[in-house]
Amino acid sequence: MSDLGALDDPAPHARLLSNGRYTVLLTGAGTGYSAWNGLALTAWAADRTEDADGLFVYLRDLDRGTSWSLGHQPVRRRAERHEARYRPGVVTITRLDDDIETRLEAAVAPDDDVEVRLVHLVNRSSRPRRVEVTTYAEVVLNEAAAHAAHPAFSKLFVETELGDGGVLLARRRPRSRGERTPWMLHALGGDGRLEHETDRARFIGRGRSPAAPLALGSRAPLSGSAGSVLDPVLCLRRTVALAPGESTRLVVVLGAAETREAAIALARRHAEAA
Repeated sequence: MSDLGALDDPAPHARLLSNGRYTVLLTGAGTGYSAWNGLALTAWAADRTEDADGLFVYLRDLDRGTSWSLGHQPVRRRAERHEARYRPGVVTITRLDDDIETRLEAAVAPDDDVEVRLVHLVNRSSRPRRVEVTTYAEVVLNEAAAHAAHPAFSKLFVETELGDGGVLLARRRPRSRGERTPWMLHALGGDGRLEHETDRARFIGRGRSPAAPLALGSRAPLSGSAGSVLDPVLCLRRTVALAPGESTRLVVVLGAAETREAAIALARRHAEAA
């Protein structure tokens, strides 16, 4: 197992996880991108100064009102303990914040075109805790160069929906009647009632950024929006209750498939690992 470097290093340390078709770049700060068969699934600016893109997991203590991200980015709150490690095929990020210990284990499935991120939570305090777990990924579903050239135009043609079993789906609207377009999938397996959001403007809020989104500053549930949104994202949320010393596990799944049915089946199969 190797270290992924310190957070204050001049350039982010990163690893590639891939099965030959599906590829994830993941840094020690929790940033990166996901791609499938040459198609960018999530946004990536490759800016080592900002280093602010990726599939993120936010956590919020509902009693104290404090929030942080499972990686250092995008909230950039300093953890009491932070460690990023790599072993063949798996990136692990461990944190301790306000007596809540979190461990993220990220890998790409060898036989399926999905990435699976196991989120382990442990209550190290002497009192019960309620922790809100929220995922966030900006949808691209396009060639990276085409999206970078005209991002606003690229986003106009993406549709989202909530499929069976709480699976979030996204695809590009077909340009002709016979065109087959791939489907992007996202699921969050675990305990707690599931909420969802696919509109970035509602999640982030006016004048805000992923470092401090409106959805983490409000007690309101996620809006449940879906359809043809101007700036599509995939966000899911569950709230877990932890007794002193208790632990739980959630499973974050992101991937792609050729058909809607295959996308839902992939997401549900891997999310059930929770």
